Amino acid sequence: MTTEIAKQQSFQERIKERIRESIGELITDEELSKIVHRAMEEVFFDPIVKEARWGAKQYEQPFIHKLLRELLEKDVRKAVDEYMSSNQGAIAKEVRSVVEQGIGQTVINALTYRFSNEMIDLEKKISESIKSL
Repeated sequence: MTTEIAKQQSFQERIKERIRESIGELITDEELSKIVHRAMEEVFFDPIVKEARWGAKQYEQPFIHKLLRELLEKDVRKAVDEYMSSNQGAIAKEVRSVVEQGIGQTVINALTYRFSNEMIDLEKKISESIKSL
């Protein structure tokens, strides 16, 4: 039995080892490291590009985004639900405040829109009256 702690290989190191076993000494370790590093970046972090109609390109989120969403969505939803249920009073108060402020501005905007044509007509009539003086 050994007392040394075995260092676990990273995912990239395991891929390098597997490639090394397949192709032998055709490329240097440095070149192989660069290839594996770029492959990891491309697979996990680059947007997925798909061909759409008429040669257009359609971009999808990188794989890491999809993976993280799958892994975290349940926990995030649970945390949000817990926060919402434990802070209902504060949330309701904030919603009321936003709605009250928004309603006033909405009424003003509606009146401005509704009477804008009439105000333009009034402005034209006043301008014509001044010109005729």
